[in-house]
Amino acid sequence: MVVYNCECCLFSTVYKHVFNKHLESTRHKKFSNNIPEKLWVCPYCEQKYTTYSGLWRHSKDCKQPTKDPPVPDDHISVLEKINELQNQLVPLIQNMPQHHPVICDHTQEVSHSNEIELESSRKRIEQLEKTYLKKQKRHHFVDNNVIYIVTTEDNKLKRNYIVGKARNLTHRLSTYNKTAEHEVVYHRKCPDEHTMNIIESMVTKKLEKYRECANRDRFILPEDADISLFTNTVDASVAFFE
Repeated sequence: MVVYNCECCLFSTVYKHVFNKHLESTRHKKFSNNIPEKLWVCPYCEQKYTTYSGLWRHSKDCKQPTKDPPVPDDHISVLEKINELQNQLVPLIQNMPQHHPVICDHTQEVSHSNEIELESSRKRIEQLEKTYLKKQKRHHFVDNNVIYIVTTEDNKLKRNYIVGKARNLTHRLSTYNKTAEHEVVYHRKCPDEHTMNIIESMVTKKLEKYRECANRDRFILPEDADISLFTNTVDASVAFFE
């Protein structure tokens, strides 16, 4: 397969018509005329990149201490950048040609190019969303040895809740938030760790018929009940040892 490379712009493509279009772009003309353009510099090895996405890809393989590259100063906020990228996806999706028996090879190449650009934008959105979640204020819970009920916004709509135990709820919530933002719906302190283990078994046993599936700590709240069905079960079990 032939790969077309533009050395002055660090641009490459397997499609000649895309490469020709690049040669007419403002970005290429700036580089070819030696007009300086903003560069993103790796804070660890000082490798330079012409785009922030290039710096981010490099940071994943940089041998220095792993750390997300700094968010560009000209980004007003992570959420605004996410919205901007999502808006860019709309015309890409709308312009992707539908299957038709008379589509020519050129159109298929354009479609493939759009798919690549679409996937790249989606990955950038996912990375920005993760960055945003990491910047959320961390909740601190002073009680140790607790029985908790947590869920996410999506699972709350599905009436799906996680019931469990934790010696340190702050650390446990931080683990959950690595995949999605979780909310602590309810928690109760237990006298000690040993009692906490017993109470958790009591609670899950009483809620067994609401369990989502075997060997899982997720429970489905019935449509005709509110969250007090779960919280009252926790309270009654803790009260047994008080």
